Amino acid sequence: MSFADDLLMQADQLIAQDPRRPKQASLRRGVSAAYYALFHLLTEASANFLISGNGPGREELRNAIRRGYGHNEMKAISNGFAGGTPPQPWKAASGVISPHLRLVAETFVELQEARHQADYDHARSWTRQEAVDLVRRAQLAFVEWERAKGARDAYAYLAAMVIKSRA
Repeated sequence: MSFADDLLMQADQLIAQDPRRPKQASLRRGVSAAYYALFHLLTEASANFLISGNGPGREELRNAIRRGYGHNEMKAISNGFAGGTPPQPWKAASGVISPHLRLVAETFVELQEARHQADYDHARSWTRQEAVDLVRRAQLAFVEWERAKGARDAYAYLAAMVIKSRA
């Protein structure tokens, strides 16, 4: 099981705690874990796409690449792919954006915004249903990523996230 899978499972466990009166800390951490699950799923896929195989030093290279991803840049790239209009040169490289990839990109943006609220907006109270809905959305994004990965648009999305919007 990957780290991303572990985080997604943890998000589910956190929001299920305290069945009668969920603690805000559990709901907030569940929302945050759901975001980080998708973040790590995508950064791992991107690093593996860029540095494949199991040769000497490759795992270290993939780990170094994974530390270079920027949340804001990933959100900007995801916004473009979610809307079907990635920035150049990714538009030409990606072709038509599949509904599967659009859902992944939309979910990334949605979860990042929710994570910011969960982590920093102390005036906001979360309901269990809101947290459940976000975790379910992350789970669906994992399923949709399995359908999207390996396609031209998915490769362009992965490359765009690491290279960011500087190309």
